[in-house]
Amino acid sequence: MKTHPEALVAEARALSPDELHRHSRTIAIPAFGEQAQARLRAASVAVVGAGGLGSPVLTYLVGAGIGRLTIIDNDVVEVHNLQRQVVHGTGTVGVPKVTSAANRLRDLNPEVEIVERDLRLDPTNALAELGGHDLLVDATDNLPVRFAMADAAEQLDLPVVYGSVSSTRAQVTVFRKSWGIGLRDLLDEDQQPGVTKLDDVGVFAPLTGIAGSWMAVEAVKLICGIGDPLIGRVLYLDALTADPQVVPLVAHHG
Repeated sequence: MKTHPEALVAEARALSPDELHRHSRTIAIPAFGEQAQARLRAASVAVVGAGGLGSPVLTYLVGAGIGRLTIIDNDVVEVHNLQRQVVHGTGTVGVPKVTSAANRLRDLNPEVEIVERDLRLDPTNALAELGGHDLLVDATDNLPVRFAMADAAEQLDLPVVYGSVSSTRAQVTVFRKSWGIGLRDLLDEDQQPGVTKLDDVGVFAPLTGIAGSWMAVEAVKLICGIGDPLIGRVLYLDALTADPQVVPLVAHHG
């Protein structure tokens, strides 16, 4: 199993003076530098879900200088979303989440190309919607959407950064078919749908920010080929105990 993959984006054009200035604080990190920033600028990422996890993922990827970002979601903003879905606001209640998020993100970094896809991902459209990207981010809370995304990712051989939050607990991991790990090594496709419904179990809002931010961290590491991504490992976060754990993720599906 691969634990130190090569950068997903190998070649990238030189950064402009404006880009060098905007991202100077990140470029100054010794493990990062101009080359990693240039790879981010050349990368194309699709994020499925513009809610609690999607809010920090989208915000930090755009802030980091991703070149092209596709947002896929078919919901509209509701008042009860706002305690955790902080990319949206009261003024966008009733607006499609992809539009609400895109407007905020374009203001954050107008250099990023943002593509809005107001639709529900399913087996009939997943390949067409997800193809052409370097990396996928699973920030949805819908189990059928997760598996449609995972199956398309396997066919396209694209890496997926995965995250989920339920009540006061969260998990983050990374998988890719050619690295030997897939979604079915983590989740049971036949589990009861109610397990994934936040209406039933609630969600501790700040935890979505922590988990979603960590998903953005994993995405940047994969794109740039830096650090040790969570390949074959799951990061578990418990907001009440403040005791993060990283455990192996064992492949058990062929």
